[in-house]
Amino acid sequence: MLDISYIRQNPEEVKEMLRQRQQSDDLPKVDRLLERDAERKAMVQRTDDLKALRNRVSKEIANIKRTGQGSGEKLISQMKSVSNQISDLDLGLSTLEDEIEELLLNLPNKLHESVPEGTSAEENLLYKGPISFEHDLDFPIKDHLELGKSLGLFDFERGAKITGAGFPVYTGKGARLERALINFMLDTHSANHGYTEVFPPFMVNKESLRGTGQWPKFADQVYHMPEDGLYAIPTAEVPV
Repeated sequence: MLDISYIRQNPEEVKEMLRQRQQSDDLPKVDRLLERDAERKAMVQRTDDLKALRNRVSKEIANIKRTGQGSGEKLISQMKSVSNQISDLDLGLSTLEDEIEELLLNLPNKLHESVPEGTSAEENLLYKGPISFEHDLDFPIKDHLELGKSLGLFDFERGAKITGAGFPVYTGKGARLERALINFMLDTHSANHGYTEVFPPFMVNKESLRGTGQWPKFADQVYHMPEDGLYAIPTAEVPV
């Protein structure tokens, strides 16, 4: 989540970042956020002033009661009025802070300066081309799709029926190979590179989603268990 102080100091930079992300529809959120932030500052200042006034009036009332000189009825009435104003401001401030937090959560993080602009995959930059090598094989080279299909490693037709295009069903040695590669990656990183393997819960609370930037951005794309207040994780980075 972006720091509000950064947005205050660099509103145009934030807007340009949204344009680069093709999120121009979110540009008004920046202005609305700054407006609400200014309202919050004014409200906090007004609340602090009233609390200071209440403290002074309270001391005056205590002094009148102690000395017995004068009547404190007007001051008591004034203090009640001030206290009511403070309560109203506190309630409004809480609502305002919730709105500000919601706006902040819906703004994406900064882009790295190396990220290229583009609206589709056709504008992606190619950093490493296809690998070429000399060989003296007496048979045509097959890609992974041809090899997988000929060896029965995966079944795209069945996957398409179950889910849709682009979702294979790994079968036989293909399924074993997939599992072996997963275990190889886990074993290599935990044994040779200092990582600790963890097996986290598959369900998390809303604060975990919020803290990892998944909420409210993907609120309509996660499975929810209302009775327990838990959500199915969209990715292991949330619980980890």
